[in-house]
Amino acid sequence: MANDHYVPQFYLRNFSSKKEKVFEYTRNEEKPEEKWIKEVASEQSYYDYQIKAGGKDSLEGVLAMIESQAAPIIKRIVSERKFDLSSTSKEYGQLIYFIAMLSVRVPAHKKKSEALGTSFAEVWMDSLINNKKGYLEAAKKASPKASENDLLKARDAYLAGKIKLTAVFPDKSPLDKDTLVLLNHDIYPLLLEKNWAVVTTNSTRNFITSDNPVNVTQFEGRRFSGFKFGVIFVPLSPNVALMGFDAKLTQIVFNREQVGKANYDQMYYSHEHVFSSFESKDIQNDYNGTNFGEGQSVEVEKVSR
Repeated sequence: MANDHYVPQFYLRNFSSKKEKVFEYTRNEEKPEEKWIKEVASEQSYYDYQIKAGGKDSLEGVLAMIESQAAPIIKRIVSERKFDLSSTSKEYGQLIYFIAMLSVRVPAHKKKSEALGTSFAEVWMDSLINNKKGYLEAAKKASPKASENDLLKARDAYLAGKIKLTAVFPDKSPLDKDTLVLLNHDIYPLLLEKNWAVVTTNSTRNFITSDNPVNVTQFEGRRFSGFKFGVIFVPLSPNVALMGFDAKLTQIVFNREQVGKANYDQMYYSHEHVFSSFESKDIQNDYNGTNFGEGQSVEVEKVSR
């Protein structure tokens, strides 16, 4: 079985502590563990999927092509700390395509999609339950052998808070080409519209990264920003990052406090791990203060009619 990386190895090498190693932080631990890059941010047969004709296929080849285009671009940005981020550049499109794909290929995105699906299902269920006629029609189709009296009892129990109905997803959501392409094409145009800047730091504090490197932070005044209205932040190395937002800037210098905020976002939105080129008690303590899954939680607002 293949050990598939959902965060590319070439990207993680920018945060290496020594050749081919990186410090991996896990929540609720005393200190990070220095590991081989080939062992982290990966899962056995992560990209394998069932094909209709039977058997399995993998996305590894497609992702390898995207990574091969982005790797030299990112290497140059890290080295020169600048880049032509104009939308007419061919390399600009390749870089943004890589970022878009990176944002949807990680487990954190799958978890957030499941959470969003559950929230929508619960809102839909509330709306259906409160419509007695519509509820009975749907319930009879779903359970044709159940009596109307039993269906109404179930409805009353739900309204009284005695039972709770939620959407259930398999442990591993299918990650096939159609799903990835659909998600990527939803996000890619939105990222292309952003104004992107190269971010450096004048501080001794370094950027860290995570198993969910593409962070979307909420725009001030908006309850949920998403890719359209949010600020996109992607660390590229301990000293260089990219940021996509509305302002027309090409170079930004972060101070110590701003680097700390960017690092906390990496911790908050991570799935299970953050990575850095160094060992730090402060990073471990801050990471221990975050909770698993909170960065992927969503809330769908109920609309009263």
